[in-house]
Amino acid sequence: MKRLPFSTVVIVAMILASLIVTPIFNRDPLRTNIERQYENPTLSYPFGMDGSGRDVFARVISAIKIDLGIAAGSSLMAFLLGTLIGAVSGYLGRTWDSIFMRLFDILQAIPGLLLGMLILAVMGTGIVPLIIIIAIINIPVYGRMVRAEVLPERRSTVVEAARLSMISGPKILLVYLLPRCVTSALAYLPVQAGFAVSLAAGFGFLGLGVKPQLPELGALIREGLVDLLYLGVWWTTLWPGVFLAVIIILLYRMGDWIMQLTTGSKGMIKVREIARCS
Repeated sequence: MKRLPFSTVVIVAMILASLIVTPIFNRDPLRTNIERQYENPTLSYPFGMDGSGRDVFARVISAIKIDLGIAAGSSLMAFLLGTLIGAVSGYLGRTWDSIFMRLFDILQAIPGLLLGMLILAVMGTGIVPLIIIIAIINIPVYGRMVRAEVLPERRSTVVEAARLSMISGPKILLVYLLPRCVTSALAYLPVQAGFAVSLAAGFGFLGLGVKPQLPELGALIREGLVDLLYLGVWWTTLWPGVFLAVIIILLYRMGDWIMQLTTGSKGMIKVREIARCS
């Protein structure tokens, strides 16, 4: 077995830091101190202060926790629902397959940001609506993946033997087909999580993400951009942008490593081809 990659170690370290750093060092990301407005980075406050005198380091660390939480929740929801729908579609075929595929076509025909804006207009902003929106956007990817794997497997000798043994359709699907057809979808989870982080940051940058009082990487970049353009304060937008880019790159690297582990060196190419199939 290949050794654990550096990207996985760093992501785990970020998650642990986001959970324990602020409580241990008593850093409140919401605490304001107008006397320390735009204070330069120091040893005590390595990322400096923002326009309200809030600790940028504490806000970035807290934002990482929120963004990774949104990515984990939405990716898991999309994986579970997409896998189930794709497996049922591939196994039943014909009418049900056409219905599910046309629904996926409709979802994928609408740009993700536009679909998110429409849903947020109804549900309102917040972490839970963001998780639901990003999951809905990603469900077709997992559904098409699993469907493409189930279609050839449903005529395999194992499945035919199960049918001849009078085993029920749901049991065949859950016991004999799904375990053989979810490898690519599981390996794609970190990649989809990276996409979810970028999408959550995109909504946050547009002001459609989490509640205004909560720190989120996209929202922090938007706030810091104003400081950079009008006041020349660079640290309020630099660090959220750096950590956002690093997280996305590391998650993509994790997905590539898992794919190589499960399907060989050309695994990611295979996954992308499956995700595009109709």
